Amino acid sequence: MSNDMASGRQQSSSPSSSTNFPTDEELDFLHKHCEIIDATKFYRSTPGTLKLPPTRIQLRNLDKLPKASLDVNVGRIFDIFIRHMLQQEGGNLETTRYWLNLAHPGYRKNDGFWISHKTYKMADGHTLMNTIADQVQSNDALGLDETMSLTMRIFKQDIHGKGDRTPDKILRKFGVKQNYVKGDGYCLLKALVIGKHWSDKNTASTANEAAFFDSKYVRLTRSDRSERGRAIYQEEEALELMEDVGMDVDVVDHTLEDLEILADHLSNYHITVWTMEPGVAFPTVIFDENQQADGFISLYHHDEHFDFFHPTVEV
Repeated sequence: MSNDMASGRQQSSSPSSSTNFPTDEELDFLHKHCEIIDATKFYRSTPGTLKLPPTRIQLRNLDKLPKASLDVNVGRIFDIFIRHMLQQEGGNLETTRYWLNLAHPGYRKNDGFWISHKTYKMADGHTLMNTIADQVQSNDALGLDETMSLTMRIFKQDIHGKGDRTPDKILRKFGVKQNYVKGDGYCLLKALVIGKHWSDKNTASTANEAAFFDSKYVRLTRSDRSERGRAIYQEEEALELMEDVGMDVDVVDHTLEDLEILADHLSNYHITVWTMEPGVAFPTVIFDENQQADGFISLYHHDEHFDFFHPTVEV
């Protein structure tokens, strides 16, 4: 592999995203420089989700790439691949959301490189390449000509949250014994306000501030209060947050698209949503915004339900 990416230089700016599915010329370019070693097909993992199981890929003929920087060329390969997969599975480049995970033996974290619940318009192959380039600058062992493993999931329907009880086996994965969110509807908003109070009490600058936010957190979660009482308090604060953001308070079912709007409003909080994928032993991230914020709100999603949990993992 050329060392121009491992030399510590700055990554190049990303070319503009394409507005069309790959041409025959682009597909020829992809097949010339990318070998899919154990080709697999997408399968329907849920009624609205298609999943590509872990698939080994290897970049090749890198010395025969066009005269452009290596990261631009490799970004183009990934970009064509993403558009081609979306086309094959009946998605589009504007509104179809996808996850993509690229695992590499030289990456310093076990979970690899992620694009989480984005549309192609929001994150393309060059977005993935820039993420890789950041790591290459600090890890010379990350060779792009090594075998990588790629997993992709395409969402034909958005992830919703209506509110329901989470099975005990899922709760245990997140280190909790019961749902924090109570009552019907507004589960995403309720989880956010609970998480906000938890974050505020843990980032308070004085003992008095910490006690104040702890009282707000306990008011929504204390186990010696009836579930109905907790549900009422939670819904009151959820509706207040919706009004602050300008959301329709009559809508009780919310999605990750709504969370993007809420994350903009809660810009002082790093908001992460985890889920348990079928057949995967550990939770994976499906939403991760405001990474540089001081506050932190950790949520999980399972079977159309959002809830809060105490973060115990490195983020």
